[in-house]
Amino acid sequence: MKGKLKDWILFLSLGCFALGVLIAFQFKGQEKEGFPLAAYRSMDVIQILQNSQKQNAALETQISKLRTRLTEYEISRSQKGSLTRELGKELEKARMEAGMIAVKGPGIKIILNDSTRKPKPGEGDYFYLVHDVDLTELTNELWSAGAEAISINNERIIADSPIRCVGPAVLVNTLHVSPPYVVKAIGNPAALSTALEMQGGFLDVMQVSIAHGVTIQLTEEKKLIIPAYGGSMAFHYALPIFNRKTQKEP
Repeated sequence: MKGKLKDWILFLSLGCFALGVLIAFQFKGQEKEGFPLAAYRSMDVIQILQNSQKQNAALETQISKLRTRLTEYEISRSQKGSLTRELGKELEKARMEAGMIAVKGPGIKIILNDSTRKPKPGEGDYFYLVHDVDLTELTNELWSAGAEAISINNERIIADSPIRCVGPAVLVNTLHVSPPYVVKAIGNPAALSTALEMQGGFLDVMQVSIAHGVTIQLTEEKKLIIPAYGGSMAFHYALPIFNRKTQKEP
């Protein structure tokens, strides 16, 4: 549409230029002929004047239409520019909500590390380590408490980010991370801290592990930076539905 608008403006400009050239040549021709209206009879002169007036009126009508069309295109361009800006804002908002844009803001930082102690003879090492289920529980509580963006070791967490144990490391998205686990969450620092520290909250649940030497440091931060999600978000089976009539079970 923008290309068509430029074409019309160019067309109008060329038309006006051509019209001006024709008028200029007409007057030059009359100058060379000496304006020979005196050689015509009065009735002929009147007829010539009437024809000229009709031609002028037709030209004025054509110019008026072209001006109106140009004004319409300018208004359309202005409106489309506003629409484009609004669509750009909506797209930026959607990208931010999807985790595709790096963000900054206040929040909390939690550093979790395995215990430095060794299990006693015959004792398992489960409570001496930070596990994938612990990180999953932590991120779920942060989301529930109003976190707007979360990362683990600078790996952005989105709606379908997998957090699972793979051998001695934890897989976050497609990245293998190992302790210490630095979890950042942007949101209301006080609300996020309270959610984790309350009875039955994450820190309360982790008390057994903490008793075995697992360390959890929580600090409220005025400014955190969380990077954008760098993985793939391709859909292979899900398709968008644009028509509400089709939003029914088959």
